[in-house]
Amino acid sequence: MAIIGWKVSGELPPDKKFVLIGAPHTSNWDLPIGLALTYIYRLKARWLGKHTLFKWPYGIFMRALGGMPVDRTQPHGVVGEIADEFKKADKLVIILAPSGT
Repeated sequence: MAIIGWKVSGELPPDKKFVLIGAPHTSNWDLPIGLALTYIYRLKARWLGKHTLFKWPYGIFMRALGGMPVDRTQPHGVVGEIADEFKKADKLVIILAPSGT
């Protein structure tokens, strides 16, 4: 991280379930940097990404990295789906990067 000018500091919340906001999402580098941070903090997390990232052949790889596709052009209850996932899980971290552009 130091090579690209980042300094990692701070601690994660002690909770077993939380939403981690990575904001503002301004470039395609946010994904590799976010994944690097999950590695540094040894955090198993799921992340939301636009559905076009999950097209063949990259979809398998993106899902393996914890990605969950979201089709932003169609309203279909993503918030409710994520809430259901939190209810079912004993431990869950969701990373959300709202657009900053």
